[in-house]
Amino acid sequence: MRAAQAPTIRQLQVFIAVIDEESVSGAARKLGVSQPAVTNMIKTLEKEMGTALFRRIGRKMLLTTPGKKVERAARNTLHETSRLLDTVKYAVGNTVAPLRIGYTAPQLVLTAARKFQLVDPLVPLEFHAANTSTLFDMLDDYQVDLISIGINNPSDDYYYQLFARQTLHVLMRVDDPLSHLAEISIAEMEGLPMVLREKGSYTRQSFLDACNKQGVRPNIALEIFGRESVKEASAQGFGYGIVLHRELTPDARLKSIPIKDSKDIASEYLVCRKAAMSFPPLKRFFEVNKRA
Repeated sequence: MRAAQAPTIRQLQVFIAVIDEESVSGAARKLGVSQPAVTNMIKTLEKEMGTALFRRIGRKMLLTTPGKKVERAARNTLHETSRLLDTVKYAVGNTVAPLRIGYTAPQLVLTAARKFQLVDPLVPLEFHAANTSTLFDMLDDYQVDLISIGINNPSDDYYYQLFARQTLHVLMRVDDPLSHLAEISIAEMEGLPMVLREKGSYTRQSFLDACNKQGVRPNIALEIFGRESVKEASAQGFGYGIVLHRELTPDARLKSIPIKDSKDIASEYLVCRKAAMSFPPLKRFFEVNKRA
């Protein structure tokens, strides 16, 4: 019996195009080839894999369970091949693809990016804002090369580097009765109407964890998406907003007070896939942002 051959890069490109377009015709248009060529490559790939990779529902081509497993390996192979070519281009001084960075806090990630740009100005940078809960999905799906993210329990599945610590602050109007305080405790905030970010936010979860640790049940008056919305809601009088201190921007309407139970409560990490550290610009990005 003939041993199965390893899929070619072109077969994998066609395979991924069919997934992304959900059709043979769409993949053919995207790749600039004929529909029969796409069909033949998929059939050949399925024969080599020894299993069906797609099932047709109406006009859509959807992955089978084995197809989903092949998809992850295919995307990984294509990405690493692309990065290998970029590494060669980088070594000989040619332009490389952008370093794609996912983030939640622009103040932090831009500080890190500027440090990198000062030592390696020829590598383009591309930024993608996202909620904390989706950043790892973007990393796993190769939509970004690294992420800047707040997290308390790093796993062994990725490469992590701590580069900032943050403290929780509470925002209130400058005419608020509590605005004279130099700091405030979680216990003193019990019963106050709180403005929190959306579920999946690291800032939100850090505050709720601190409340739980102190045995305090927060009075959540409003949940709203994004730190700027929390800030505006606080200024409008909806309640007391919770933010991380490095993400604050000046606003004459608001006073920011540190929460004394949350010293260095939030850890900001740079994170990438372990294999990605072989790409020199990415490795340098981490090197120039080592925390002192």
